[in-house]
Amino acid sequence: MSVQLTMGSATLESVARKVVHIPGALPRIAAQVGKEALSRVLLGFRQESDPYGNPWAPLQVRKGRILQDKGLLRASFASRVEGTNVVLGAGGPGGRWADVHQRGRTITPKRGAFLRFRLPGGGWVQTKKVTIPARPMVPTRAGGVPSKWSLAFVAVARAMVRQVLA
Repeated sequence: MSVQLTMGSATLESVARKVVHIPGALPRIAAQVGKEALSRVLLGFRQESDPYGNPWAPLQVRKGRILQDKGLLRASFASRVEGTNVVLGAGGPGGRWADVHQRGRTITPKRGAFLRFRLPGGGWVQTKKVTIPARPMVPTRAGGVPSKWSLAFVAVARAMVRQVLA
């Protein structure tokens, strides 16, 4: 996975303590938290904004939805449970460019003096570099997990605890 966020049980420690003695409870809770995290990423795509609510940089070359030309990047996100941790990330063919869009990057030619690529309308462009702006899809290390995400994770975990204890 080229972009990922790992959330440990420390994020949900107070909730986890209530069910740590029940076999399989923590992985079940983590799976539900992972589904909630994935829904938050997909909401960001719908709203064309980062996890903190900031709008993504507008498109410069084509019209349409930002980061959703074919939907491959959006569809590449998944969550999985590793022990009691939730890992959220992008993988597969659609996730190939996730890191570029998450962090932003300046792309320069590997061979020759120019990049050459086709525009959506069919014309060709030749340039020395292209700068892709950062359009975060998952929380960044610097920003941490947004409070809206944390509150949602705790709410999901509490609901799961009630279900497990019932």
